[in-house]
Amino acid sequence: MKNAAFAGLCTGVGTLFRPEAPLLLVACLPVVLWLLFAKVNLPAGCALRRWRWLQCFSFCFPWTARNAITLHEFQPLTPKYTTMPGELAPVGFMAWESTWLYRFREVFLVPWKLNDEAIQLDDIPHAPSILRKERQHVAAILEQYTPT
Repeated sequence: MKNAAFAGLCTGVGTLFRPEAPLLLVACLPVVLWLLFAKVNLPAGCALRRWRWLQCFSFCFPWTARNAITLHEFQPLTPKYTTMPGELAPVGFMAWESTWLYRFREVFLVPWKLNDEAIQLDDIPHAPSILRKERQHVAAILEQYTPT
């Protein structure tokens, strides 16, 4: 019983950092079922499973309550894009930068400057497949994000 409670609490803590953490409890299910059928103690195993899920969600409840009070919306997990309420998530920009961003040095030069500082076209690495016309198009789009 202690191990099930500890597993549920650890999963609850993990959920605050990674929203997919409850999948760990689902992934453990085949092992738990195998142990239950090997020991033929199905009712006790079902109680342990319920105890794990209860511990996980009871740890996440304060976060959900805080979000309901502060943000005025039901949000039990962290949002996919970490934005403030009313802030626009630049989904297209993030999808585009994931096609070429692989050096950590470039994170400081491009994505972290979005909406705060001017992004220089020279900071974006040159790829052999990018045509001059495409770079001009990127420059025009970056002007929209440049703060005045």
